[in-house]
Amino acid sequence: MKKKISIFVLSLLLCFTLVGCSVEESKEPDAKPTAEVPANEPAAETPQTTVSNYGAYISVSDVEEISGIDGIKEVEEPQKIKFTNSNGDIVYEVSFYGDYFYDEEVGGNQEYYTEVVDVGDKAAICLPDSPYRLTFIKGSQSVMTQTLTKNSEGEWILSEEQLVELAKIIASKLP
Repeated sequence: MKKKISIFVLSLLLCFTLVGCSVEESKEPDAKPTAEVPANEPAAETPQTTVSNYGAYISVSDVEEISGIDGIKEVEEPQKIKFTNSNGDIVYEVSFYGDYFYDEEVGGNQEYYTEVVDVGDKAAICLPDSPYRLTFIKGSQSVMTQTLTKNSEGEWILSEEQLVELAKIIASKLP
């Protein structure tokens, strides 16, 4: 008799477990998980941008005209555009972030950055050994631009002046 009761109880538990799982799964079939980010998390872990359609801010023809390089191709990725040469090397890269990014990037690396005027609301250029990088802020948008390829003489394929000119084009089109 005890054996029958034990089997019955186990069967009920198994039944409730299976029914409980299927009920839980069917409560909200369309619900998508959301992640809450604690207020003290660093902003770089949760980049936010306020713009989309990055090609509206800089084009292949802009990069070709300023750089003097023909045959540039555009590769759009989440939050960035890469402009590559015929070898697939990244000639110019533009990354879009929320306004928090400027202070994180420039403020955290002040020894490498020099202020630039006439680009967005605030801008700075970084000219360490690798790579040339210009970061600016306009409104609620931070943008980091950089050149990642060297020419045959071992110099960065885009000069400081070219980075500034390209950044001015982007800043002029941002809201």
